Amino acid sequence: YPQSTTVWTSLATLNRLIDDFPQIVMLKHEEFPGLRKITQLREQSQNDGRRRISVLVGNNGLYIPQEMRRGADGMMTGFSFPEMLVGVHRLFDAGKPEEAEDLFDAYLAPLGYTRGESSCGYACSDHASWTQAGFPAAMYDEGPFFPLLHTRQDTLANLGGDAQHATIIARLGLAFM
Repeated sequence: YPQSTTVWTSLATLNRLIDDFPQIVMLKHEEFPGLRKITQLREQSQNDGRRRISVLVGNNGLYIPQEMRRGADGMMTGFSFPEMLVGVHRLFDAGKPEEAEDLFDAYLAPLGYTRGESSCGYACSDHASWTQAGFPAAMYDEGPFFPLLHTRQDTLANLGGDAQHATIIARLGLAFM
């Protein structure tokens, strides 16, 4: 996982590996940002006559619509709603990328979430180890709602005397049940 290992594979290196090792048939793409790399890999395969390999995306499913638009073939991720993954893939295959993106967003919207970025990414979340152990998990950043999080001022008094903001987190947790 490049975001935690800080090891990034250049497009030139990928192409050389693909050219030199015919047993490589799939790339699991998890770099962020990496949309340009998917586009360039697809363009070079088509324009330069390079062998085309399958590209499956991970990153906990955070960028599926964008990655599919760039030429990814599918997903290999720990996203907790496999029916969404299947639905999005089928809609892209049917030439309906807008509907696929709407379906993707529908899984985020009921909980009041939108897509975003963190400087660290999912890899340095304490939730990643739960996912790796087979338990559904999500990285939720409550910083935008409560900027005092994990500081000395992170107290009930500074939350206005209640923990109402925690209902958002509880709803996210219940979504996994």
